[in-house]
Amino acid sequence: MKCIIFDFAFTLCSDHYFKICPNNYPEWYNYFQEKIFSNSDIIRNWLINKITSTDIARKISNDIKLEEKYILKYMRLGCENLKFNHNIYEFAKSLKNKNIYSVLVTNNFDIFTEVVVPKHDLKNIFDVIVNSANYGTDDKNILWNIAFKNIENNISYGNSLLIEDSEANIIKFQKNGGSVYKYINDDKFMEWRNKVNI
Repeated sequence: MKCIIFDFAFTLCSDHYFKICPNNYPEWYNYFQEKIFSNSDIIRNWLINKITSTDIARKISNDIKLEEKYILKYMRLGCENLKFNHNIYEFAKSLKNKNIYSVLVTNNFDIFTEVVVPKHDLKNIFDVIVNSANYGTDDKNILWNIAFKNIENNISYGNSLLIEDSEANIIKFQKNGGSVYKYINDDKFMEWRNKVNI
């Protein structure tokens, strides 16, 4: 195995964004869940950068009567101290010493690239990071291929492993000739890791 590709949401990290709320707005987190994350059109367009975090802040500003700049400030703050799934996070870090490429491929928002990556020092853990918002597509087939091109060095599906929670993406990667591990939780991941001894 020459390359391991990690998903982000509910694989590397199961924490939620936007949990830090402005003063006097205790309904902040619930608002995001009910008005933003429940709307699949908004989420998909945000993931492929047809709308941006600034657009989201503008929409929220119209609803809760708080200035757009403060909404954006708290959105960013809510992405700065995420809790990662410990076992898989430590595994990703360990690959630097094993001559195995570590790659992060995620369907995520612009705020992931702008805040999550630098605040959590992800560029020092992963050799390549590919975020859907930077490429205008949430098609993982396209994003995985972008990752391979960024690595070069004869890395492809045939010598790569995907660690991912989505069954649909697991099937896609297998059909392309790759190896897979479906992430469920950190304990089960550790059991698998001890068996395969990577």
